[in-house]
Order: sequence, then C-alpha cells, then structure tokens
Amino acid sequence: MEENPFDTLREALKGRPDEFLRLEGHVPAAVLVPLFVDGGREETGLLLIKRTDKVKEHKRQVSFPGGVAEPGETPTATALRESFEELGLDPERVEILGLMEPVPTISTGFLVHPVVGMIPHPYPFRPSPREVAEIIPAPLGYVRDLKNWSLNPHPHFLLGDHLVWGATARIILKFVNLLFDWTLMPKNGG
Repeated sequence: MEENPFDTLREALKGRPDEFLRLEGHVPAAVLVPLFVDGGREETGLLLIKRTDKVKEHKRQVSFPGGVAEPGETPTATALRESFEELGLDPERVEILGLMEPVPTISTGFLVHPVVGMIPHPYPFRPSPREVAEIIPAPLGYVRDLKNWSLNPHPHFLLGDHLVWGATARIILKFVNLLFDWTLMPKNGG
C-alpha cells in the first residue's frame, strides 16, 4: 500500500512546539500554509494571496495569509486568526498538520512561523478588501518542478503573472523539500 504524502508531512512536522522563537531585531509573526485537495481535478495545491496596496507591509506581494502575533498567541493561533481576518476562513475548518522551521524576512524584520494546515476545497472565502487583492491557488505539481524556479539571486518563480519571492518562496521551497524530500535545500536552516 502506498504511503499517504500527508502522513509523511505530518511526521516530518511532528515535534515542533507551537510557540514563537525569538530572533533579535525580528518581530514574531505566523502564516498559514493552506494545503488543499481539489478532488474534481485530482490536484493538490497551496493557497496564496496577493496583498493590496492598502496594507502596511508587503504591499502587492504574493504571500500566505498571516501577520504579526498578538500578545499571548501561539503561532497556530496567529495563523488561524489572520486567515479568518484576511480570508474569512473558519479556524474550525482547518486541520493543523504541524509547524515548519521559522523563516526570517530580510528587509522587514519579521520572524515568520509557518503553520501547515489542510483546508476544505472548494471554500466560500470572504477576502478582506483592505488586505487581499486576489486569492491564488498554487498547484503542487507546478511548485515542485524545479524548472519553474530561478534561484538567482534569490529563490523565486512565476505563478501565472504573479512573482513569488522572498520569505514566501523560501517557505514553499522548504515545504516541498519536506513533502517530497528534495535535496535542493537543507531541512533545517537555509
């Protein structure tokens, strides 16, 4: 019997505590890495958003839903709260698989804690017009194909006419590395 890749992912994420790590000069933040299965197309994907030009940070950038932690929150609580605020995604409908290694942003000073969760598909999202310009599905078959990536000067790829770069691209590379056991990036750090 073939192993379920989500069981492999859950196992790879097991054991990381649901708490914010600290890095001097960085603000704790969390994103939801929403994983969905489109049964009609038999396709698995990640859900990304394009931010509006009305948000304080990362204007018009493609990212995962998420933001800065509020006092007393865990990374999971932050990711779920932000996903609800940005997309109307009911936290009760998200199956948390685990947390990935935090990723620092280079220019804005955040330490982003990725929280991987399965979400229902299709879902009646209610995007916040102040925060979300567009919802963008990213098929795993596409993002796991190295020929779609450029690693110079930093990891990035085009998804349709959307440039995915920065911390989001690095999180996706780490995610694909965990799920498909790539050797492109180290599993810890990098």
